Amino acid sequence: MKQRQSNIELLRILAMLFVLVVHLNYKALGFPTWSAVNAEPLLWLGRFFTEQVAIVCVDVFVLISGWFGIRPTLRGGMKYLFQVLFAASVIIAAVAVCCPERLPEASLREVFYGQWFVRAYLALFVFSPVLNRFVESCTRRQLEGVLLAFYSLQTLDLLFRFKGTYSDGYSAVSFMGLYLLARYIRLYRADALFRRPRLLWAVWAGCLLLPVLLQICCALNFSKKIFEVSVALSMAYSNPLVVVQSLAMLLIFARFDFRNRVVNWLASGSFAVYLLHTNPLVYPDYCRLGKQLHTSAPLPQALLLDALFLAAVFLGSVLIDRLRLHAWSALERLAHRLGGK
Repeated sequence: MKQRQSNIELLRILAMLFVLVVHLNYKALGFPTWSAVNAEPLLWLGRFFTEQVAIVCVDVFVLISGWFGIRPTLRGGMKYLFQVLFAASVIIAAVAVCCPERLPEASLREVFYGQWFVRAYLALFVFSPVLNRFVESCTRRQLEGVLLAFYSLQTLDLLFRFKGTYSDGYSAVSFMGLYLLARYIRLYRADALFRRPRLLWAVWAGCLLLPVLLQICCALNFSKKIFEVSVALSMAYSNPLVVVQSLAMLLIFARFDFRNRVVNWLASGSFAVYLLHTNPLVYPDYCRLGKQLHTSAPLPQALLLDALFLAAVFLGSVLIDRLRLHAWSALERLAHRLGGK
């Protein structure tokens, strides 16, 4: 079996680490407020920078799917749903043993199928044959026209804060746009862009720094309302700057190729990082513990504790996911035996 490209697998790992960072930086430690930023601008400049580095997490993950293309099968769909159900079952079992009093508070519907990404990506998986067929049958000009119209509408939706079809990028529709964008770049533009690495790095840095500077400038020079709008725009996965930054990051990693078993091993269980820590029975504890560790020491030590905490959550999730892989293999062997009778 051909070993997977570790450069893309490393990017997949980074995307999931960035998910952890996003959920720690603002959602655990607190969202930026106009008064807080004005009181400690240097501290918040660092937090704005951290958030903007990590906010590409979801877009990068979906762009990777579009880069290689999804080839949906019944087995693939069942494997995806099994991973989701297995993660939820492990959490329920752990809570039942350690904190049984918390189970009545949980909605099983939310525990098993409450994460928005799970639903949005499943829709992308289901509609991927249609998207693949469209890319294969249309001309380059037609695909460019669709992408131009799609991202124009999505940007207008973001700027006017409709939060409807595109939902700031938290939607299957936005995932489909990212999927088509990645297919287009790989088919028609990748070779030319690979020859301009400095341009890719410049685009990535520009898309990263512009929102950071905009937020700090709005906080120090404009009203509270304008600042809040700048923060909301910077955090949207549908923000065109975030989309371009994500695409630049994908191309930077796709330019080179290497093989590493450790990287591939970690990447194989990376989706479990999202499934486990964002589960409604776990997420409040993730935020609470992350905040406690961060506030328990001065800033330099706190940053080290943050890194160790995120590494522990990531590695622990990957190790738990190994059980899922063994369980899935056992189910496949059982199905094969039963089918052979």
